[in-house]
Amino acid sequence: MAKKNKKLRNKETFIIIILLSSVLLLMALLPIELKTNFSIKDNSDQTNLKKLATHAPILIDGDTQLDAFPDKSGSGTYDDPYIIANFEIDADNNGSAIEIRKTTKYLEIRNCTVFSSGTATYDAGIKLDNCVNVKIIDCTSYNNRYGLYIVDSLNITISGSTLFFNNSMDGIYVDNLRNSTISGITSHSNGRDGLYESYSRNNVISGVNVSYNRNYYGIEIFRSNFTKLIGNTVSHNLYDGIYLNVECYNSTVSGNTIFNNGYSGIYVRFSYFANISGNSAFSNDGSGIMIMDSQNNTISHNQLSNNFYAGIKIQESENIILFGNELYSNGVVLRGADKTDFATHTIEPTNLVNNKPIYYYGDKVGLANANFLNAGQVILVNCNNSLIDGLDLSRCSDGVALFYSHSNVIQNNNLSYSVGEQGIYLYKSHYNTISQNEISFGSSSYGVKVYYSNFNNISGNTASFHQDSGIYIRVSNNNTCSKNSLQNNNKNGFYLAWAYNNSLMQNIIEKNTQKGVYLYKSDNNTFTDNEIQDNLGDGVYLEESRWNILLGNYILRNQQVGILLYQADFTKILQCNIWQNNQHGVYFQFSATCRILGNNITGNGLTGISIDSFASNYDVINNIFSFNSQEGIECNGSNNLFYLNRIFANANCSLSQQIVDRGIENYWFNNTIEGCQEEPSSPTPRGIPGFSMVLCLSIIMLFGIIQILSKVPKKNYHPTSNLQYNFLISYKF
Repeated sequence: MAKKNKKLRNKETFIIIILLSSVLLLMALLPIELKTNFSIKDNSDQTNLKKLATHAPILIDGDTQLDAFPDKSGSGTYDDPYIIANFEIDADNNGSAIEIRKTTKYLEIRNCTVFSSGTATYDAGIKLDNCVNVKIIDCTSYNNRYGLYIVDSLNITISGSTLFFNNSMDGIYVDNLRNSTISGITSHSNGRDGLYESYSRNNVISGVNVSYNRNYYGIEIFRSNFTKLIGNTVSHNLYDGIYLNVECYNSTVSGNTIFNNGYSGIYVRFSYFANISGNSAFSNDGSGIMIMDSQNNTISHNQLSNNFYAGIKIQESENIILFGNELYSNGVVLRGADKTDFATHTIEPTNLVNNKPIYYYGDKVGLANANFLNAGQVILVNCNNSLIDGLDLSRCSDGVALFYSHSNVIQNNNLSYSVGEQGIYLYKSHYNTISQNEISFGSSSYGVKVYYSNFNNISGNTASFHQDSGIYIRVSNNNTCSKNSLQNNNKNGFYLAWAYNNSLMQNIIEKNTQKGVYLYKSDNNTFTDNEIQDNLGDGVYLEESRWNILLGNYILRNQQVGILLYQADFTKILQCNIWQNNQHGVYFQFSATCRILGNNITGNGLTGISIDSFASNYDVINNIFSFNSQEGIECNGSNNLFYLNRIFANANCSLSQQIVDRGIENYWFNNTIEGCQEEPSSPTPRGIPGFSMVLCLSIIMLFGIIQILSKVPKKNYHPTSNLQYNFLISYKF
């Protein structure tokens, strides 16, 4: 028994020794763990180490209440300011978390976190009303109406690691603030502006990080003078990064980094004598710097790159001075309403596009290549009889821009990879020649844009892979576009709007994402011998456009309608080959008094020609309608003439009664529906006398071999004789 007890005691002793050893080991390791945790905290912001005490919302109205406020330190002097610090304040959706009114003594609000203000108009995390000598340092304000709201105040400082975020209105809102400083703070993800200043004077905003604000702007300055914006970072805001908005005088915008904003990096509107220098603005969805309706601003030594529209855009402004700016994959863009908007600027060759000078000339005659040495961009205002030849103007906005300039030649230039609106721009410029230029593969909207410009010749250019149209002509008359290649543009190959008496001939217009040719409210234009093919929309679309002529065009394999006319009265379609389009060959909607003469309309996915019930007074003469997947002719209108047409091998030949009423000598054979080999009875026989089935089949085979099986019809093929051709050309409405 004694031996058994001894063994038990030995076992208990062993267990105690193990437990004591474990405790000693843990005690030895514990200081190491504590030291490690202290080291992590020691590397963080020391201000935030101070534990925040929960405090009720603070409202102080006047110096007397400030003196009596118990939860502060200091004496309210310059050397020993009052300090309210280290509080966490939940406003509980009622009023402001901290509100100070009408104080003059020196006060610092430090290391406070405020949130959940009320939703009344002026509620905020921190609100200063008619205050002087207040500093806000290292505070955090979130989930309030305004992060910080300051009105009618003087000598205010907001600094340190102060953070404003997720406030439903502006991160910082200041009105009538003077001689104050906002520096080193962050304002992001607020419902409106990151920082808004209005009716203020002599303030400095520096080292601020403003980003991801969900509406409006990063920093907006409204009717404020002598504001300095220096060294700020402004990015990813919904609209412009920095906005000088209306009557901002003598502002300084310097050394800021502005990128990835939804509109422009810096936008100056109705503002004067601004100095914008040394900024970096890149990858903004508008321009790097935008000047609108402003005067006497200086833009210098900025770096502007890869902005979507332009490096610098100046619109309806006067006396803007540019020097020493460096632009990459951008350019300088001028827009305006009259000559003073273009002719009063100073744009020095020290401005560079892709390390090459910008040449801006006004009131010159006979400029030549010696005036454009190693040019990155050419801008001419009121310059005539000049030659721009053989330059590399690629990766630029408005590589060549002519304003009020006439009889110039722009030829053999490379304007590829253009950005912004277009590669070549003509505004109120007449009798110019644009030829043999390469204008492709850009993010720009258009290859060539002609606006309020007449009698220009645009020939032999390649304008492909643009975001809108290869050539865009608007409010311009009597221009000729010939032998251009307009391919793979994201909307249209050729667009014409409010333009008259223009000629489009012998162009190749293919593989554009929407329409090959689009006319809008444009009359009396002529389209001759163009190849319009393989576009993903309609080949030709005429909308509210009258008296236009399509002659001898090849309109092939477009994914929708070959020619679609909507409210396009008095249109002539003559001698065209309209083949293998996925929908109708020709489709008329709400259009009257049109002429369809001598065309070959074959192999289309729906009808050869479809005329809606609003159509009247059509002449459809001497056309071939064959091998279309539905009717050769579908007519629902009235009082239309069908004469000498050949309608065969279509899947369906059923026609409305109008074709019977006015059909004369049309030839029908071998259409799919029973009874189509011979027309219904009418005053004039319409069958083909003596035609046997063998002869019909022979003709079908002949047309099938020569026309259908060949991918593109023979270029000089016309379905009518010379006598008929002359009749068609001279045929009057």
